[in-house]
Amino acid sequence: MIIGEFTTHNVPTIAPEATLIDAGVALRTAGAPVVAIVEGGQLVGSVSERDLAVKGCGAGLQPGDVTVWAICDRNPAVCPAETALSSALALMRTRGQPWLLVTDGDKRLSGVVALDALIELLSGLVPSESTGPEPEYVHRVRGDDVTD
Repeated sequence: MIIGEFTTHNVPTIAPEATLIDAGVALRTAGAPVVAIVEGGQLVGSVSERDLAVKGCGAGLQPGDVTVWAICDRNPAVCPAETALSSALALMRTRGQPWLLVTDGDKRLSGVVALDALIELLSGLVPSESTGPEPEYVHRVRGDDVTD
C-alpha cells in the first residue's frame, strides 16, 4: 500500500503574507488539518491547527496582524505519493504530527493525508462482532453439552 491511495486532495494553500485569520478560515473551509504555504508555485511551509493555537493565539499574537510566515513550519513533513504506508506512518511518528503533505510525480503538492482518516479506513477492515451461532469450541470451553 502506498500513501497516495489515502490522500485527500482538499489541502488549502495560502501565501506567506496571509494572516493567521486567513489560515484559520482556510482550515475551516477545507476541513483539513493543515494549510500549505505556497509561493511562486513552490511549497515553502505549513501551518497546522496546532500552530495557530499554540504559536499564534497561545503566544498572545493578534491573528489579524500576524502573517502565517511568522509562525509556520518552514520544513513541513512531505512525502511522495509513492511512499509506502509504513514509511509514511513512521514519518508522522518521527515528526510528532498526525498529517503529511503529499506530492505528485512532479514534486507538486497533490494533497494531504491525515492519521484520523487512516484510522477510519482501518476500522472498516476490522470485522464486526458476529451475530451468528457460536462456534463449537466456545461451547466446549464453557462446558456446554454439544451433543445433539
